[in-house]
Amino acid sequence: MKRPLLIAGAIVLIAIIIFASVRAGGSKAEKVYAEAVKARKIEAVVSAPGEVNPKVKVNIDAHIVAKIEHLYFKEGDLVRKGQKLVALEATPYLAEKGRAAAAVANGKIEVQRAKAAMGTAELAYKRAVSMRQQGIQAQELFDKAQLDLENARAGYQSAHQGVNQAQAILQQAETNLSHTIIVSPIDGRHRNDEQSRIGDRRDRRSVGDPRRIRRQ
Repeated sequence: MKRPLLIAGAIVLIAIIIFASVRAGGSKAEKVYAEAVKARKIEAVVSAPGEVNPKVKVNIDAHIVAKIEHLYFKEGDLVRKGQKLVALEATPYLAEKGRAAAAVANGKIEVQRAKAAMGTAELAYKRAVSMRQQGIQAQELFDKAQLDLENARAGYQSAHQGVNQAQAILQQAETNLSHTIIVSPIDGRHRNDEQSRIGDRRDRRSVGDPRRIRRQ
């Protein structure tokens, strides 16, 4: 009777020892996690030397020769399309525009004078024709009246051409004056590629779109 009890007690004791051993060593065991297999993108960060340049870059050049009066930006500033960047000296171009405008005004006065002279020559020619038909005027006087009329008409046309030329010069002067203000052609960030004067066209300033950049 005692033997079965001893065997049963030994089995229980062994079980207790095994259970205690597994529990004691479980916290030190290596944990293993399982997850379903699926495709993923592996990203790696690599450090390398390079230069970041805009894909869209617009060079800003002066179309006239002039001194810089004022800069409305600093290196690296963000600028908007149409924003004023540079003001060049406008005094000589204002004077040029004034002279051209005066030439246009004087030319229009000359047109009026030539028109009046042509009207007078036409009247004299008509009288010469009438007197010639009546036989009371010499051929020499008739020829002079006809030549005066031709000269008056030529003078009128020449005065008109002078006004057209003066207006073209005035238009160019206004264009030159408008170039004394330089604005940004796009939204972007300013950079200076060369350090020199804008007025002599050696300066290569540019505006790049910061939203579109590339690494070289």
